[in-house]
Amino acid sequence: MLTAALKLKAKYHILGVIINTLSLQSGKTTTKHLGRGDSAQSPEKNPLTVSERLVLIREVMREEGLDGQVVLTAIPRPELYWEIISTMLPGIRTWVLPKQLDAFDHGKKRFFESHGDRVALIRSSRIISGTAVREALRSGDKRLANSVPKSVLTFLKYPKPQ
Repeated sequence: MLTAALKLKAKYHILGVIINTLSLQSGKTTTKHLGRGDSAQSPEKNPLTVSERLVLIREVMREEGLDGQVVLTAIPRPELYWEIISTMLPGIRTWVLPKQLDAFDHGKKRFFESHGDRVALIRSSRIISGTAVREALRSGDKRLANSVPKSVLTFLKYPKPQ
């Protein structure tokens, strides 16, 4: 999906990794507009820190020959901190989402469009979901090794496929 997104005409390509802001919320529901509860931000659901996710994405981009084409940055939850997003990324923004929208992605699309932003839907060849990767990591499922780039396995120190 990233390769397809890079074909979009833009002055900059920025990939934002969501910061887990749950501890900063003071009781706010983190994703009330998007149909997910606070549990989506918990360490059980998202075991990698934002720094680890940024390094992991950079390693995959390097493996795929995309290093240097995208600026990686951490961003807060747009639905909670829209003013910060607008300050960090001023002007016209285009958010890239998978074409086969699930309920969560559909909520993101509606949210961004309601704030005057554009949304580009790009066909995703996603073979495995983040949820499936996290579950495989927890359970030690060896099939994970055949479902993710080698740089992910190296970063996670996961056993190589036999």
